[in-house]
Amino acid sequence: MMRSLFIAVPLVGAQDANSVEWSAFKERYGQSFSMEEEDTRFAIFQTNMEEARRIQALNPRASFGVTKFSALTEEEFQAYKGYQGEDSHADVPPVFTEDELRDTPSSVDWREKGVVAAIKDQGQCGSCWAFSSASTIESAWAIAGNPLTLLSEQELVSCIAVTPPGGACHGGLPSLTFDWLVKQRSGDILTESSYPYASHDFWSPPCDHVCHGVTDPGFGQWCSTSCYCLTPLCPAESCDCTSDGQNVGATISSWRTLPSDEEQLRAWVASHGPISIGVDSMSAWQHYQGGIITNCAAGMNDHAVNIVGFGEEDGAAFWIIRNSWNADWGEDGYMRVEFGTNQCNLKNEPTTVIVGSGGSISV
Repeated sequence: MMRSLFIAVPLVGAQDANSVEWSAFKERYGQSFSMEEEDTRFAIFQTNMEEARRIQALNPRASFGVTKFSALTEEEFQAYKGYQGEDSHADVPPVFTEDELRDTPSSVDWREKGVVAAIKDQGQCGSCWAFSSASTIESAWAIAGNPLTLLSEQELVSCIAVTPPGGACHGGLPSLTFDWLVKQRSGDILTESSYPYASHDFWSPPCDHVCHGVTDPGFGQWCSTSCYCLTPLCPAESCDCTSDGQNVGATISSWRTLPSDEEQLRAWVASHGPISIGVDSMSAWQHYQGGIITNCAAGMNDHAVNIVGFGEEDGAAFWIIRNSWNADWGEDGYMRVEFGTNQCNLKNEPTTVIVGSGGSISV
């Protein structure tokens, strides 16, 4: 896989090295700043490089350093997340028996089976939950024997009602996404081509592709901030979002939570396919370049991604995580983390969908 051209630098001569890397960073990522902002951004960059070196020391099997997010403060970086978090699934009962767990293969990579779409980019919008949800459905639809179809994240971002200030670019959950599709859309989700992604800079367009049959109630009422303008959410009590069967890319019949147990999750991924998870991305993600993370904080989850497989390298088991920050981040848009130690709190809130089978793909 592609690895970053940059590596973490030692503490000796760090500021001089940072100056060189700062110039390389701006050139590689097309960054330019006003004279007034240049010093501020360089100071942020230096702070981030110091943090990358600290994280590097804790993760010898991974590499950290310059990324496209290196000139952002920790607060600014939050705009590229958007997961609201929920309770642990520790009470969800096991799905697989001990014998079934022992029969789980040591490696499965669903990308190799042609059922995982190319990496996408959520941009500066807290819509990770929509990208994670759509990716899980895309893969489940393809594994069921249907063509791999790109699905509309914008439908989800623009139309799903989450308790304010959530929804749109302000965060959400895959579980609420799946529930909305089943209850309001008969499980249907639109194709990406029919409702392309247009959210940016904390803004998302209104739900004009899905909401219908409702008279615009005006700016002073809830639906005016839901179906037509401003914050584009679409609550069932105010808006008609039922599916008309047009431009449908995939259909789910139901969804389910999965147990907060990595052995159980590995068996599920092996036998059923990719899943949606929440992660704590505060400690390692902004500066990650590649390799296997072995020391990632497991606090409050703030970002939604997908597990698309697992494997082993030099005897160390790992998860394969699909992100939505474009292919110029991490390992071509992916991350690997150690299996079995709840890296980044990944086991806490797993969810998935059920699709009627039109065929199957074997592991």
